[in-house]
Amino acid sequence: MATFVGRNRTVLRSVLFFIILGTLPIYLILIIAWALAPDPGAPTGGGGDVVDVTSSPTPLGGDLVLTVTETRTPTPLRTPTPLIDLEPTPWQFQPPAVIFTQTPFQFPTDTPAPTLTPSDRDGDGVPDAQDECPDQWGTVNGCPDNDADGIPDRDDQCPDTAGPPQFNGCPDTDDDGVPDNVDQCINTPGPASNNGCPQPPADADGDGIPDSEDQCPNTAGVASAQGCPDADGDGVPDSEDQCPDQAGPAANNGCPEDLDSDGDGIPDNEDACPNEFGIPLLNGCPEVPDTDGDGVPDDIDQCVNEPGPASNNGCPVEQEDSSDPGESTEPGDGEQTQRDRRLRVT
Repeated sequence: MATFVGRNRTVLRSVLFFIILGTLPIYLILIIAWALAPDPGAPTGGGGDVVDVTSSPTPLGGDLVLTVTETRTPTPLRTPTPLIDLEPTPWQFQPPAVIFTQTPFQFPTDTPAPTLTPSDRDGDGVPDAQDECPDQWGTVNGCPDNDADGIPDRDDQCPDTAGPPQFNGCPDTDDDGVPDNVDQCINTPGPASNNGCPQPPADADGDGIPDSEDQCPNTAGVASAQGCPDADGDGVPDSEDQCPDQAGPAANNGCPEDLDSDGDGIPDNEDACPNEFGIPLLNGCPEVPDTDGDGVPDDIDQCVNEPGPASNNGCPVEQEDSSDPGESTEPGDGEQTQRDRRLRVT
């Protein structure tokens, strides 16, 4: 399609070129004929010869005739103006309205010498000789006072807030005698010894709980235990906590609900023998009891009622006190020596 359109354009251009080229001689002939044609406005004789016409110019206005006609205009009548109604002009004499009388001459009295205005550079109305701030406009001895409290800004510790002189120009909002610039509690009265804040209530143990609310006022504690110590932080005071080192609910006396002290798999709250390894059938108690509680069952404990180490079969280890070589061996001393023996459990 593009080839067809391009070919048609080429043909069209060729046709237009030949049309222009063919008509160009015709245009040239017409232009030459127009240039050679005679001027139709030029005069011609009877036989076609050119007639020379000689003309004499007429001056401009030479054929005009000047005619003068007199016209009279009537003059209006003039009326005189009375002189009495005229205003006098400046150069006319005017009689004086007031006749001055001669007054006796008076000698001048003594008048005070004119006073000189003292210098006031800042224009505050205070002479420079009395102005403590001669180059600054001010109202207090010539010095600025921004808060208008009567204390110049240079001496005012609170220059933007009015205050009394006893506080060096600072206010005291709570009227506790401590100015606001050093008062840590400006809206609550308090002594100066406590920086203007109220004295805290008595707290003997220093745990932050007032003695009036502290159940252990002499022992530091926590608020959750009403001021008493609580090592495991379960809210049960150590004095009431059966497991002070293990957190547990107060309903379980501060012990964990799943605590198993003897490790027999039975929680202490369900274990009839919480400190002795036992079996569920016996509610946590051992099958063979340990009467003396030395960890050696009674069936192998040779001293059931006396605690002793397992290495000594559950019996206490006998230790004999040494005696001096010079000790008397008279009859009866052996009984004393036996009384000095002591049984110690290791």
